[in-house]
Amino acid sequence: MKLALCWLPNRAIFAMQRIVIAYCYPREIISSAVTGSGITAKKPMINARAIKDALTTNTNLLCIATDQAGVIQFFNRGAEQLLGFEADHVVGKLNMLDVSAPQENSSFADPLTATPVMPVTREVQASRRWSTAPTSGYELNLLRKDGRPIPVFATVSVTHDAQGTVSGYVFVGWAYDEQKQLYTSEERFRRLFESAQDGILILDAVTGIVIDANPFLLSLLGYTIAEIKAKYIWDLGFFKNIADNKANFLELQRQKYIRYADLPLETAHGKVVNVEFVSNVYLEGSIEVIQCNIRDNTARKVAEENILKLSQVVDQSPDGIVISNVLGEIEYVNHAFVMETGYSVEEVIGKNPRFLQSGKTAPETYKALWAALTSGRTWKGEFLNRRKDGTEYTEFDIIAPLRAGDGTISHYVALKEDGTQRKQLTEELQAHRLHLQELVGIRTAELAEAKNVAESANHAKSTFLATISHEIRTPLNGILGMIELLTLSDLDDDQRAKLDVVSQSGQSLLRIISDILDYSKIEAGKLEIINEIASVSRIVGNSCNLYRASASRKGLTLKSDIDPQISPHVWADPQRLQQILNNLVSNAIKFTNEGQIAIHAKLVKKRPNLELIEISVIDGGIGVSADQMKFLFEPFTQIDTNSTRRYSGTGLGLSICRRLAEMMGGSISMESKLGVGTTVRLIVALAPAAAIEALPPQVTDNRANRANRANDLRVLIARDLASNALSAPADGTLVLVVDDHPANRLVLVHQLKALGYAAETAENGLDGLEKWKTGRYDLVIVDCQMPILDGYEMVTQLRAIELATGCARTPVIACTANAMIGEADKCKAVGMDDFLTKPLEITDVAQKLNLWLPLRANKPPLGGDTAHHAAVDTNTLAAIFRGSATTKAELIRIFRDANDQDASDLRFAITARDIVATMRTAHRIKGAAGLIGATRLASLAKQIEQECGEANWQAIAEMLQQFERELGQVNAFLDSA
Repeated sequence: MKLALCWLPNRAIFAMQRIVIAYCYPREIISSAVTGSGITAKKPMINARAIKDALTTNTNLLCIATDQAGVIQFFNRGAEQLLGFEADHVVGKLNMLDVSAPQENSSFADPLTATPVMPVTREVQASRRWSTAPTSGYELNLLRKDGRPIPVFATVSVTHDAQGTVSGYVFVGWAYDEQKQLYTSEERFRRLFESAQDGILILDAVTGIVIDANPFLLSLLGYTIAEIKAKYIWDLGFFKNIADNKANFLELQRQKYIRYADLPLETAHGKVVNVEFVSNVYLEGSIEVIQCNIRDNTARKVAEENILKLSQVVDQSPDGIVISNVLGEIEYVNHAFVMETGYSVEEVIGKNPRFLQSGKTAPETYKALWAALTSGRTWKGEFLNRRKDGTEYTEFDIIAPLRAGDGTISHYVALKEDGTQRKQLTEELQAHRLHLQELVGIRTAELAEAKNVAESANHAKSTFLATISHEIRTPLNGILGMIELLTLSDLDDDQRAKLDVVSQSGQSLLRIISDILDYSKIEAGKLEIINEIASVSRIVGNSCNLYRASASRKGLTLKSDIDPQISPHVWADPQRLQQILNNLVSNAIKFTNEGQIAIHAKLVKKRPNLELIEISVIDGGIGVSADQMKFLFEPFTQIDTNSTRRYSGTGLGLSICRRLAEMMGGSISMESKLGVGTTVRLIVALAPAAAIEALPPQVTDNRANRANRANDLRVLIARDLASNALSAPADGTLVLVVDDHPANRLVLVHQLKALGYAAETAENGLDGLEKWKTGRYDLVIVDCQMPILDGYEMVTQLRAIELATGCARTPVIACTANAMIGEADKCKAVGMDDFLTKPLEITDVAQKLNLWLPLRANKPPLGGDTAHHAAVDTNTLAAIFRGSATTKAELIRIFRDANDQDASDLRFAITARDIVATMRTAHRIKGAAGLIGATRLASLAKQIEQECGEANWQAIAEMLQQFERELGQVNAFLDSA
């Protein structure tokens, strides 16, 4: 049996026990057992018959009395109804064990003998303990007559005779189901009370004293239960209006219900929270209590304030706002919409916005609108609508879909701007403009002329640059071309020195033109920085080698210093870095008359993936004042007119350098002092390149010198192999040169002859087209700017004839002095295959011809046997040097130097996976190797070039190994030749 909560007051239980004892046992037992409650010995005050009748007929309480052995002596009506037995079949016949569930038997057994001879033996053994408290409450599981157990809560009393011996037991109880449900319900509500997410405060309705508060309220206010329990509500500090609390409580007592939508409470930490306060009165048993439900409204109040603000913004917006559901039915319109359309809110709610249509909006507009909205996109457009009064107005709408939490479209919102007024203003402005035009009609012709002048001025810059480029490059082409051809002839030292002066002057003029064109490209945003693997050390060395002779002629010393901490290879645009440094060194030499010029490259700061590098050019020249210095980096600016006359230049060099440095993310600064010298610093941040095969050691040549040596090589190879105009068509080497300038024609003819080609000329495009129609020419080189018929139109007609007749396509190379942006694209657009810019260098011409009209790999030998070496065709070599040991030695030296550098560049490009550089270098090696008879080496270079088209780096790497082996054999032969 389990000790349980006694649901009846103790005083009532004891009274019930005394009544039961008085009825069930003899008067003398009653007299001796019951004392102290108005019942005295020998004088029973209770009517036994009345008690018997009451207990017998009571159906709410179970009452069973047994003797000392547990045999039932009394079994009332409540016991009959609860257990299903009749009293006559139980009294004196059944033991208490007979009406108890099996699990209760052990608890009735004698703990000393373990023999179930009588019920509640445990109570018998504990009778001494009960001598002062002879009543205990238990949960018992009794058996109904049908064998079904039923839980009963009962009090068990032990009765004694006059000698104090246990004489029997009395069980008074009731079915436990109802009480258990009540208990369970109370526990459930207690859990709800404690876990509620709203505050709950329980007050005594009579006194106003706090009875209880749930954890949520305590947490909200920052108090403990001990701090508020048993206190009057009007004394609690968390109510802001404490003075009014008692009056409010009295009003609550009167009304039984109070609600405050927004009541401020102060927490223990001094923070004010806004709550919704609702209280009502109800009975809890016999006690009247007040339950106060308190909900934190702080977040909701902020949200409501935000919603109010948004509502005010929407409603007070000067533009109309309409919200409709997915069916297009209007659910909301703001005040601006009502004022604009003349319709009231009630008139439009539930309608489709189409009721505003005037019928003058194009149907395609509505189709586009719904196509956008149904696909979830915002739509913008214009409607011509009609107001309620029938007037029409123009409306500019922005309509967007609104999405629900699950992402589906739930509504559409339209922002409507009345465009009528704007349209009227536009029309008024138009009328005003027309009126002004009438007033100033007399000046219309002048304004039109000024407009034409302005448009012409806008184009003048490009036209000027194109004209300068063409007009200066055309004679330069003749000058530099002839100088280049003269240097190939036998000259004494004096003649060669004079030619050098002329060549340098021409190159200076060419640099001026290049500066102007570079500046034009920068201004147009067309000049690009192309990063590749480069070497700072090599760039500095190139500048030193290029300008050492110029410095020496002025008695100057040119030296350089490279910080070894700078990475050997970096990602940079070497061409533009070289251009900047060359310009700075050239200026230093130009403005320095004695002393030295130093180039320093040092590492300023190093990070894991970035190096800040400073390249300084220091001279001891004339210097610049602080006032003059700030103008030096401006375009077309020099410090004074005297300087302009003394020192040549456009004033663009430093401006271009600064712009190039900024495009590379760097900067240029200058420090100078008049009469002392100048220091110019270029600072750039460059990323170190991945570890690659080291570049070959710096030699005394730079790329320009190497190109010149390659030029010499081609000239030496082809000098005695040129075809004549009669045999060239059969050899496939006859070139048609079309140019209106005789110097240009002469230079090109000599360059072509030096390269092994024959050439014929035409003075204009019309003459050139007629000659081409003979079908004798394998390639055409055409100038773009010519009288009668220019190069563009000539090639356009040439391609049209090819297309109409189905004849083979003739390669056409443009040759123009116009180096402006877009010229190459223009040439290709009319059908030209390639592009050359004047002045022409023989190496450039050779490269284009080798691409479009390569010479046959094996020329017929001019003498000697037909023996072939494994690596080099000796007949080809014999044809080149024709028995001259000097020519042979010079040829081998030039080829070895140029080809070794090309091979190094090829390795570098393949390692860097630079597809353009790899293709270009392989193509160059292919041509040079083929011309000296190294056919297998040329073939391998050609295969590498072809694989570049697919960017097949694995195949290229394998071919490079074969190339290296073949190159070793070629070099071994040449070294022994």
